[in-house]
Amino acid sequence: MSIQPEISVLILTYEGEKIIQKCIDSVKKQKYEKNIEILVLDNGSSDNTYSMLKDYAGITIYRNKINSSFTYGFNKLYRNSSGKYILILNNDVTLEGEDFFQKLIPILASKDEFGAIAPMSIKPDNSIEQIPKKEITFSSLIIDYTFLGPILNFLNLSNLIIHKNYSLEENIYGADVLQDSCLLVKRSALGNKKIFNEKMRFYYTEDYLGDSIRAQQLQLIYRSDVKVRHLYRHGTSKMGKLRISWIYLLDALGYASQKYNPFLVYFILTPLAFLTLLIRVLYWFIRGELAWKK
Repeated sequence: MSIQPEISVLILTYEGEKIIQKCIDSVKKQKYEKNIEILVLDNGSSDNTYSMLKDYAGITIYRNKINSSFTYGFNKLYRNSSGKYILILNNDVTLEGEDFFQKLIPILASKDEFGAIAPMSIKPDNSIEQIPKKEITFSSLIIDYTFLGPILNFLNLSNLIIHKNYSLEENIYGADVLQDSCLLVKRSALGNKKIFNEKMRFYYTEDYLGDSIRAQQLQLIYRSDVKVRHLYRHGTSKMGKLRISWIYLLDALGYASQKYNPFLVYFILTPLAFLTLLIRVLYWFIRGELAWKK
């Protein structure tokens, strides 16, 4: 008779032959008295990722024949998991030490109103990643995706619109958003069949999830005393400027359409954003920097 896992670790990997073993090993070395299941989905890799995973003991492997989205991949893993707690883990993240779960699970379990918790994340240059974030506003999308952003920045007016982000050296209870590269969530805070809205393929996924968890009157917690290492943007390292910008824009509009007034999204943000992208594309073309992938 199989033992019900306490924790389900979900790992989505793509072209991860050089990094996936380190990620999995960092999970398997954790000292935790209850059962942990590790589910890994190879998302249509063309390298040796899948053949490496087949010989790896102690994990459950799934495979997509073609590369799908971040959201589809994690939703697929989630539907096949059974743990009380779900760890969403990027394949380029490694857990530091052996007490990751020993530290975070008791905090998350201590109060019914706690929905998810994330550790401090250290980038390759030893800087701290912005894991806790303020809620995305319509104004911030205008600044990020339209030519009005550079104008407001030039006039030093953008700071009047965008809220200052959280301190990364402190523990935070009640963050608006937690970045989802390494995020531990109560299963009870998630839906029955999905973690993410698949209208967003790669980006703004944590914003959707944060909104969903906070809508249940649950808190998001950031702990600066628990650390992970993140290679940071490994998954997009082979993408060119055009492809990254296109995906970002579509996901931003997809997220905005779920959250804000349709008139503002479709008749103000969308045309301004596409016009701005067209200007950028022409600029990259003139400079010889226009590429779909590297």
